[in-house]
Amino acid sequence: FDMDKLDKAADILSRLAATYQVGRLYKEGIRIALAGRTNAGKSKLFNLFLKEDRSIVSDIKGTTRDYIESSVAIKGIPAVLVDTAGLRTSDDPVEAEGIRRSNMVIENADIILYLVDSTEGLADEDKAFIREHPCVPLWNKIDKTDAAAPEGFVPISATTGAGRNDMPTQVKNIQYTLDAVRAAKEMGCTVFLGAGSQAEYGRVDGPLKPETPCFPENGYGMAKLCAGQMTRMYAHELGMKHIWVRILSVYGENDGAGSMISTTIEKLLNGERPVFTAGTQLWDYLYSGDAANALYLLGENGRDGRVYVTASGETAPLRDYITRLRDVVAPEAELGFGEYASAAPPISIQADITPLQQDVGFRPQVSFEDGIRRILASRNEK
Repeated sequence: FDMDKLDKAADILSRLAATYQVGRLYKEGIRIALAGRTNAGKSKLFNLFLKEDRSIVSDIKGTTRDYIESSVAIKGIPAVLVDTAGLRTSDDPVEAEGIRRSNMVIENADIILYLVDSTEGLADEDKAFIREHPCVPLWNKIDKTDAAAPEGFVPISATTGAGRNDMPTQVKNIQYTLDAVRAAKEMGCTVFLGAGSQAEYGRVDGPLKPETPCFPENGYGMAKLCAGQMTRMYAHELGMKHIWVRILSVYGENDGAGSMISTTIEKLLNGERPVFTAGTQLWDYLYSGDAANALYLLGENGRDGRVYVTASGETAPLRDYITRLRDVVAPEAELGFGEYASAAPPISIQADITPLQQDVGFRPQVSFEDGIRRILASRNEK
């Protein structure tokens, strides 16, 4: 009997057994359940993963009455993401059945992400669930409270995304922007045009100008400011022109599902009554096609070393923009201004686009109302 062959066979079997679970995950996908009490933010996180509105998002407890699932890919690994009904006792037979089914999904999940609403704190039900189930506890809605996350919890905001203050990630973004400069040079480009952000300024009273002092309030804004300054020096070292464009509030057909314009259009088309803050802050919306034209003109004729603020130049109270949107989408609909309370103080966005006009002749071509009509037309084509 050949013991060497037996040992080799055992070694092969051992390695196969060790990789079986990994292979199964790649073949069948990971089942990830989003669990938590009602209104913990599960549906918003679900939509954030998918980048589309699959789950109904509402402040009314018990909105998700059954589980909803969808396939996603996470770093190349297929996954089935499941948004479960809020865990609570219910006298409603429909909701109770949804909760029962959700419990079955949770028990069979490979990973459980358990959300806790940080504005309500850690309840006894949360503690019991975490004690009884292996899970990743998430301290959600950190944009609405200063309450520190309990030990072992991951602080997140399913509404705003927590990445803006993920400093290691933002440092990587600076490096990636420098990498883009080097890549542009290797491709034979003579101009590097970088996309900056309003976040570089922080909160400013009055129109934003290229020379307005910058005091960013989050890691994203800090990284953008640093990237703009460092890429300018690097581009000049490589013999390239450098133009930095601080893009303000752009909207259009491919806007994110969670943006104010997208969610308001969706609610109006569904016959819902959208609610807002008072909307008294000043705002400036630029249609995406006009923004693309501005970037093209700057690439062709922008001045080396300059910063440009890209906006429409049309400043109006945000509630005026929302009312104009309503008049296009559903003229008879009622709007609930002042019925939504935001934890963060409102920020105004105004822009002085004089340098953009003088240097490259930029003029927006699409009115706000026409931009909304184009969004509606694109929805009808899908």
